[in-house]
Amino acid sequence: MKRPHDPSVNIEQELQDLSELQQQHADEEEVPAELKQRVRVLKNRLSAKKSREQAREYVKNLEAKLAVVSTESQILAHRLATLEAENAQLRASRTFHDCPSMEAGRFHMPFPASLSFEVGGEKKRTINEPAVLSQTSLQLDALLLLLSTAWASLLHGSSPSQRPLVLMAAWALSCIRCWASIPAMTAPPSGSRQSLLKLVAQAWRCLPGRRSTKGTRWRGMQRRRQLLFRLRMLLSKI
Repeated sequence: MKRPHDPSVNIEQELQDLSELQQQHADEEEVPAELKQRVRVLKNRLSAKKSREQAREYVKNLEAKLAVVSTESQILAHRLATLEAENAQLRASRTFHDCPSMEAGRFHMPFPASLSFEVGGEKKRTINEPAVLSQTSLQLDALLLLLSTAWASLLHGSSPSQRPLVLMAAWALSCIRCWASIPAMTAPPSGSRQSLLKLVAQAWRCLPGRRSTKGTRWRGMQRRRQLLFRLRMLLSKI
């Protein structure tokens, strides 16, 4: 069985033999031209062989580096996608918290509105209220109606010793009025706010005057009871 032929081994061996032969002819004045040419050809072949091996090794190194860089690029791309997802989630969370309200996927933006009504038949009052109010604000208005009735009754029939109670009731009414004017985020049924303010105005009209008679006061008390019943019915629908 013959071994595979390796031309590089033959070239190196032949070059070594020719180099020894060239040294033998070094003492002579003249070296054969064919010997010089053969040695030059063999040296060029060996140089070309080394150049091809170096180029092949260089390509292998480049392929190995390319594989490493591709792996690192995939890892960085995965990290970038993860960070972008986290960034989008944080932006969505920030947008959700910055919005005035987000309920069931809908935005409820409060906007001011002006309501005017007559109080006691004297003059008109304009109250700037948010058009979108919460149930808490409506309940505070109900409490305002009750305290208004109690305060007015106390004011008309109070003695000098009861004046501090009148001032305390007035202070409570002013606090409740401020609380009720705070904008809310959820919208009650349409018309609830206007109906409630209308009941407040009617309750003020039903309060007894300074010169009212006993029959007038009794009719006013009956009217206030009817208004309170309507107020409870209105709040039960909110």
